[in-house]
Amino acid sequence: MGRIEEALRRAKESRQTSPGRDGQSETALYTDPLNGAGTPRRVGPQRASNSGFSVFNEFWDLATPVSIDPELLLQHRVVTDDQPLMVRSAYKMLRTRLLQRMRSNGWTRLGVSSARSSAGKTLTSINTAISIAREPNQKVILVDLDLRRPSIARYLGITPKHDLSDYLLNDVSIEDVVIKTSIERLLILPSTGSHENSSELLSSHRMRDLLHLLTTDNQDCIILFDFPPILDADDMLAFSPNLDALLFIVAECETRRTDLQQVKDLVADLNIAGVILNKSDDHSPAYY
Repeated sequence: MGRIEEALRRAKESRQTSPGRDGQSETALYTDPLNGAGTPRRVGPQRASNSGFSVFNEFWDLATPVSIDPELLLQHRVVTDDQPLMVRSAYKMLRTRLLQRMRSNGWTRLGVSSARSSAGKTLTSINTAISIAREPNQKVILVDLDLRRPSIARYLGITPKHDLSDYLLNDVSIEDVVIKTSIERLLILPSTGSHENSSELLSSHRMRDLLHLLTTDNQDCIILFDFPPILDADDMLAFSPNLDALLFIVAECETRRTDLQQVKDLVADLNIAGVILNKSDDHSPAYY
């Protein structure tokens, strides 16, 4: 058992034996985060724990720090202070509208995907996670669940010693996988290798354990999952019962109408947090 799992276990035991309002011992009720195959998870705002325990803080303390080359980020169009104001403003607008909708619905688990490849879903996942993390008091964990063609680590120019598949397949502790950069309040669970049986990995007991870790006593934290394209693999659909909502990416002049209709039918039971038009030719000037 890793240090985070052990800390979480101790926090649960502490709450279960804490005195209730009437002075008697009360037992906390827990709900399995995976609440039924084929049924999308619908939740309200998570109740704050009075134990003072935070999974995100435990992750942050144990995460492997990595440095990122600013020139590489600029080359890969990752949002930094060196990007044009118009680009930064667009992601700030996305962040604000997305957070308003997620908070009003109590959503914390957000999937990002597209109909087909090359729509820009992974770059949108990264930039959205960075933008959200820059808001004070908002924490983000970015998880690369595109186990067929993972690319978050490549975009950021990092080479992790262990990745998510090591946790899922090789019994590596999750604290050996999670990494942090100089971006405050942002943690990353990277993937590197390609796996043909990716949807089976997403349905494994180890993935269940990971979801439980990510969502228990993790207030003010959004878990953002980057998935393979919906029509190229069944991964997102297999995982969708564990999501609160989906952020869908459309590429202008590339995403076909027939693909959109097919995706619409497939995700009919899933909340849509928003649809992002990517690769647009609209170059509206910034206000300032």
